Amino acid sequence: MRKAARFVLLVFAATFAYAELYYSGLFPRSSASDLAMALFYMWIPGIVAILLHRREGGTFRSLVGRPRWNRWFLFAWLVFPILSFANIPVNLLFPGVEFSLRMGGFLERYRDVLPPEQFAEMAEQLAGNPAIPLLLLVLQGLLAGATVNALAGLGEELGWRGRLNASLEFLGFWPRSLVIGTVWGFWHAPLILRGHNYPGYPVAGVFLMVLWCILLTPVHLLVREKTGSVLAAAVAHGTLNATAGISLVYLVGGHPLVNGLLGASGFLTLALFNLGIWAFRRRVFTDR
Repeated sequence: MRKAARFVLLVFAATFAYAELYYSGLFPRSSASDLAMALFYMWIPGIVAILLHRREGGTFRSLVGRPRWNRWFLFAWLVFPILSFANIPVNLLFPGVEFSLRMGGFLERYRDVLPPEQFAEMAEQLAGNPAIPLLLLVLQGLLAGATVNALAGLGEELGWRGRLNASLEFLGFWPRSLVIGTVWGFWHAPLILRGHNYPGYPVAGVFLMVLWCILLTPVHLLVREKTGSVLAAAVAHGTLNATAGISLVYLVGGHPLVNGLLGASGFLTLALFNLGIWAFRRRVFTDR
């Protein structure tokens, strides 16, 4: 437990200090610098994990784990795109949410970003064939999720499903998921408080992010367990970041804290899926 606490304290100290420095106004900001900031932010847990692991005589390879190249890598790659699609009918159970082939939810994300002429042109193109943009989103998400996004996600996974997971092995799967998910969620606080993921709801967003990360952790731990490596968790993490927006593409109306995989509907979808993980693990251990 002491190793876990030291790791968490170092990560939080470094991350929060870095975020405060970046947002202090001392440096000019742009969309490019925001992206660079987020990428380094994601790698702080990994950097701390590597330094602590090396200090104890461990190697980078032992921190990553020796991967077993099996079907669980495919599962890690596809699980979150599938859950994003599965969340659409769940989201429709909530009041005020409607299905729209005109991709209203997707368009709303760009209404305040694009000039009116470009926005109108994009809306017209999507109305002509709404399936093609969705297909491109899926293919782009799958490609990015297994490559550049996985590389970015690896920084977090070396920390959460690498160092922290190893430090908490004395706990069972579900208690470990709860602890890691809680830490992972609160680690996002500096970004959430500044409008990331839950714009307009900074304080509530922090606690919603914690709940979301708790619900996400069993999937990441499962693929880490089944493949023996954080690489699979990095692929899952990267693909999640690249495809979570699919859950909003065909939806209009509703509340921002309800819609999508990051909203209440997504929490319900993930909770149901975790029930499936619980049943699967119970059956496996019973068979043994």
